[in-house]
Amino acid sequence: MIHIEVQGEAGEDFGKQMFQYFYRIYDKFDREVYALALITDHEAENANGFHYSFYDTKVDYTYHVYRFQDKNITKLEQSANPFAHAVIAGIYASKTKNDSDARYAFKRKLMIQVLQKFSTQQEDTRTYLSTLFYFIDYLLQVPKDLSKKLADDVIPYMGEEVIQKMEAEKTNPSQTLEEIFAELREEGKVEGKTEGRKDALKHVVQELVREGYSNERIVKITKLNLEEVKELRRTFERN
Repeated sequence: MIHIEVQGEAGEDFGKQMFQYFYRIYDKFDREVYALALITDHEAENANGFHYSFYDTKVDYTYHVYRFQDKNITKLEQSANPFAHAVIAGIYASKTKNDSDARYAFKRKLMIQVLQKFSTQQEDTRTYLSTLFYFIDYLLQVPKDLSKKLADDVIPYMGEEVIQKMEAEKTNPSQTLEEIFAELREEGKVEGKTEGRKDALKHVVQELVREGYSNERIVKITKLNLEEVKELRRTFERN
């Protein structure tokens, strides 16, 4: 199991709190626990562990500390490590505490980057992406109306087949994934053939063409066929 804490300022009791969370998780689930603290406080001296001593009874508990404000977002975006996107979510959470619109924009960008970068064809990868979405949703919470808008924006980048598989796999869905599943259930089936969905896919293809993606890569992301992508590219280039 993984225990992650995101903290703006790590006070003097932070290490103690991490230890308390650890033993509660361990006691409840009786499984190995990897603990990670994501913090922005550069001055925190007691953030990397908890140390207890009373006569001959001693506890030394340490965990990994990641001071994410030291990290360059551009480098993180280029990283092949999916965990880098969790760190980016932590950075965005710190930057957008009081700005829902900015948080929505960052969250949309991050989720789309994740879907574009990592294949969704393997079940274990889909499980990891579902977990990563859960983490992003937890850190970058937005109002209900923006959450629904986010689901609409993300659907074209996932593709119908992937959405069907992720829902069938019965993983504990994040807020955004649950919005996606609910919306498509309301439509009856995951067909994606309404005019609104077609328009959304056209917009996605246009963005990908502008960013220099090849036709083959666009086909893989959108699940359109090659001829449809070629025709859309010709249309965009004429305009």
